[in-house]
Amino acid sequence: MSFEKCYNLGPSFRAEEGKSKRHLIEYWHIKGEMAWVDREDIMAEVEKLVHDLVVYARENLTELAEQMGTHITTDNVTLPFPRITYPEAIEQLQAGGFDITFGESLSDKEEAYLGRDYDSPFWVVGNPHSIEPFPYCIDRTDERLTMTADLLAPKGFGELCGVAEKITSIDELDGRMVMKNRTPGEHPKYDWVREMREVGFAPHGGFGMGFERV
Repeated sequence: MSFEKCYNLGPSFRAEEGKSKRHLIEYWHIKGEMAWVDREDIMAEVEKLVHDLVVYARENLTELAEQMGTHITTDNVTLPFPRITYPEAIEQLQAGGFDITFGESLSDKEEAYLGRDYDSPFWVVGNPHSIEPFPYCIDRTDERLTMTADLLAPKGFGELCGVAEKITSIDELDGRMVMKNRTPGEHPKYDWVREMREVGFAPHGGFGMGFERV
């Protein structure tokens, strides 16, 4: 909180299960955390990061790309990136014949189907609270959803990054912990998460991005 913007590049160990074979339990992670932000701020930060990475690659790594039998273009990284909501994604998938219900994670094939009409990265905004960790804010306009978003690459390459706006209120945090079967007081390893919010906490959030995916 004192530095407002922090990042870490290193190994991470996944706590939640995932349907995708791309969600490894252990992986290398780019992790950014920011104070005084909401979901829109975090998404904008990620968009600038991805944009600048592609521009840098286009300007400096063309020869390497040619040696690898590919090419780099900046045509498909115009900001802001397109977005759809999670409920819209479920509707599109069901209309496309996929056996998926509201509240489930998207699989590789489902992500690829959603990306069929995009040449650029695109966002799926507002994952359901059933699949997201307890510290993430609930969307007050639709309490089925969280203040999260996933950035997906087009042409079947799948998720690049996830962002989340995080809970500041200890009462809201306790409610989410109960919802996720982590009743406060019964899981001492989470005590520090509650203690950080006991005397107030700044609006904050962050993103996680896999090295290999990017």
